[in-house]
Amino acid sequence: PCRYTMQGHPPERTIEPEIMKPAFGRVMIAHNIELRSDATIKCFRPPESLRYEPLGAEFGPMKLSAIFEFIDMIQYDMDHYPTKKIVYMVPDGRQALTNAIFLLGSYMLLDLGRTPDQISETFSWATEDMIEPYFTSTKMCSETMLGLSDCWLGLDLARQHGWGRSLSISR
Repeated sequence: PCRYTMQGHPPERTIEPEIMKPAFGRVMIAHNIELRSDATIKCFRPPESLRYEPLGAEFGPMKLSAIFEFIDMIQYDMDHYPTKKIVYMVPDGRQALTNAIFLLGSYMLLDLGRTPDQISETFSWATEDMIEPYFTSTKMCSETMLGLSDCWLGLDLARQHGWGRSLSISR
């Protein structure tokens, strides 16, 4: 059975676990934990421009411009706070966590040269009950839903073909 509902009728809410996990290097992901920047950590929250805006009841991956904005944002913090852990503070909700993992994985693919399999292994702690697959409003319960690894595979293919803003970040 389909666990998604039409727009305006959210799925039944469950208690989400507190998460504080490493992503890569000094970068961590935090979900359902309140932290403040201090002498050892720099916390950041995504700006409104990095929030997914659905069309109807769909839930899809972030657009390329959001990926590049995120890469610039996280790189800025890494460059300006070289001795601190960088903690991505993810808003409540499974979709927010899914998009945060997608953005971190996209950085790992485009900036660090990691493979989709390596990225999937990094985030293997994110179980199916913690994140949501991406879907369209016309295929909500179909077999064509996309997982995070599908999206990273597509992004990697686009990078290999040179689509977008060169789809590899050189600093």
